[in-house]
Amino acid sequence: MKTLRTLVAAIVCACALTQAGNAAQMALKIDKTDDGSNYFIAPEDASLDQSIGSTLTVEAWVNPSENDDPCSGSYQIVNKESSYEIAVRTTDGFFMAAIWPKDTEANGGAWNWVDSQTNIPVNKWTHVAATWDGTTVRLFVNGKFTVKDDQWSGPGGAKAVLNVAPNQGDPPNLPEPLRIGRRHNTAGCHQPFAGLIDEVRISKTLRYTEAGFDVPTKEFTPDADTVALYHFNESSTAAADVQPLKDKLKAQGVREDDGQGTGDDSTPQVDVQGASKDASSNHNDGALVGKAVLAPADTPVKDAATP
Repeated sequence: MKTLRTLVAAIVCACALTQAGNAAQMALKIDKTDDGSNYFIAPEDASLDQSIGSTLTVEAWVNPSENDDPCSGSYQIVNKESSYEIAVRTTDGFFMAAIWPKDTEANGGAWNWVDSQTNIPVNKWTHVAATWDGTTVRLFVNGKFTVKDDQWSGPGGAKAVLNVAPNQGDPPNLPEPLRIGRRHNTAGCHQPFAGLIDEVRISKTLRYTEAGFDVPTKEFTPDADTVALYHFNESSTAAADVQPLKDKLKAQGVREDDGQGTGDDSTPQVDVQGASKDASSNHNDGALVGKAVLAPADTPVKDAATP
């Protein structure tokens, strides 16, 4: 009997180790709600906007579960409000990106979209990426260059730097946080994503050129140009991980359903349920909000150590 128990214990232990070693097969899972209450958020940090300057790459693996929401114009993948964002348009499923170059309002510029004219299918993994070099935005779907738009410069056509837009909250004039899976605006919809998102990387360099690239199938390794990197492999509900995020968001005046950060003491605080790490040296760790979770998923991205 003792031998049998020992064998059973060994099998259970081996199974647990197998599951732990397969942690890379996880993704951020967002079940869409009309008010966009399920998403991921990282507190504002200068590394997410001010230090980026004129060169930016934003990319992710996405697996949307739908793309026909009549309430909002897009499914947000990554959003740094009034600085940059990538999304899937709800009317036709096209991949899109928006950049806001600083000091362009007088020239009629600001928060505008570039459309890839390439559909992102539902229930299937697709790699999407956008780059900006201070003048031109380029979009890529599954490693293939799709479109460019060169009307993204600063005043007089000079190379621009990224806009950093202050909120209207309390305390005021703090830039907006980073959100994954929705945006934050004054409309009734916050353009929530529906489905799975994985391997989000924001970089202060141009990762890709119009020649295209082989889609990444291994986890990215952070380097000096990595602003934020979310593998979404593991999360924590420990107070030591969750409470600092709550404190940062509260100090930055970030509240739940107010527009552009606007709120007062009667507006609910962000419903932080867990924490997930940023793999970059900037430590832009983020919070799982509402019912957003990290769930097992058959993602195309394997652990960097997997042969």
